Parts: sequence; structure tokens; C-alpha cells
Amino acid sequence: MDNNFEPLKDGWFKPRETARYLIDHASTKYIIFLMSILTIASATLQGNNVNNTNVDVLWIIFILVVILSPFYGAITFAISAFFMWTVGKIVKGEGSFKDLFKALIGANIPMLLAFPFMLTWAILEPQSYLNDDLLTGSPIETIASLVLLISSIWSLINMVIAISEAHRFSIGKSLFTVFVPIIVLIALLVTFAIILIG
Repeated sequence: MDNNFEPLKDGWFKPRETARYLIDHASTKYIIFLMSILTIASATLQGNNVNNTNVDVLWIIFILVVILSPFYGAITFAISAFFMWTVGKIVKGEGSFKDLFKALIGANIPMLLAFPFMLTWAILEPQSYLNDDLLTGSPIETIASLVLLISSIWSLINMVIAISEAHRFSIGKSLFTVFVPIIVLIALLVTFAIILIG
């Protein structure tokens, strides 16, 4: 692999090479750094779901996320990696838990695209950013939401390719590995909701 390979630059369009680079060459410090900035970006993307109109809440969330990003990122990526590792082993995947953990971090690099748009929305229109009931359809809301959708699809595609590389199996098996946990989780949530309601 090229010694000048840089995941933050090349990871957007080279998910397979990014996964392999992170698995084989990236130091623990670099993984923690990458995981932390992705976690900070992710918190910005999720901040608009708090349904609160208190703008101070927004800044408290951001400060806490910056401080806690290595720990929160480690937990969320570890949970995802565990499911992708477990399901992948069912279909004869070769990747270790550590391989999947690193590959998933690389696959999420496109989520950084939405970060400046969501942050701009949070700064310019904090009320609508924090509370879905106050959405106005303003240009920044529309653009940020569109970029978030594109980033999410892009990351999902990268995730399928990265898991294929980490487990050293086909894209078809990777699709199975990605979507089975999602389907199981949705089924469990629906079942739990039915039990609560009924």
C-alpha cells in the first residue's frame, strides 16, 4: 500500500483500501484520534433529535461530547463491531473483532461531510435544530438534511465494502452481515413496542 495513504483524505472513495490500512498499519493513537473526531461529528448530527428549545442544552451536549468522545466512540463502535464480527463469523468471515472495529471507523469517514452543515444549522437556527416541532423549512435546514442523507448513504455503502475487506468475503455476505443485525434490532424494537402498548 502507498506509504502516503491518508484515511481522512483517501477514505472517502477508497473504503476497501482504508479498511486494510487501518487494520494493518494504523496506530492505536491514530484510531483513537479518528474515532474521536467521528464521534464529535456524529453528536452534532444527532443533536437535532433532543426536542428541547433550551439553547444552553446544545452547548452542554457539545462540550460533553468533546470531552467524552473517546469513551462514547469506543462504546458505540465496539457494539457495532461486535454485531458485525458475530454475524460475519456465521458466514465464514475471517476478520477479528479488532479488524471490524477499525474497518467501521474508516467506513464512517463520509459522515464528516455533514458536520459543517449541521454545525452551521445549530449556530444559525438553534431553536429548529433542537426541536423538530419548530422546523421552518429554511435553506440551512434543507441543505443540512440533504447533506446528512447523502453522507449516511455514502457511509452505509462504505461500511458494506469495509466489512467485506475486514472479513475477506464477498459483498453479498457483507450485505447479509450489515443488514441482519439491523433487521433483528428493528424486530426486537417493534416487539417491545407491541408488548408495551398491548
